[in-house]
Amino acid sequence: EVIGSGGINSEVDAFDKVGNGFSGEIAEALVYDQPVNSVNRKKIEGYLAHKWGLTGALPVSHPYKTEHP
Repeated sequence: EVIGSGGINSEVDAFDKVGNGFSGEIAEALVYDQPVNSVNRKKIEGYLAHKWGLTGALPVSHPYKTEHP
C-alpha cells in the first residue's frame, strides 16, 4: 500500500516513526534517488514478495503474483 506519497512535507521520518500504528519488524529498506513509477513499484513489490515468501499477500490481479519480475 502506498502511504504518504505526494505529501506536503518532503522530509523523511525516522524509522521509529513509521505511521498509522505500525507494529512489526522492518526486514529491508529500499531507498531510491528519484520517484518510483507504478510499473516499477509493481516490479519491486513482486521482487520482495518472492524474496520473502509473501506472494500470497499480493492481490490476484498483481502481475507478479505467480512469476518473478
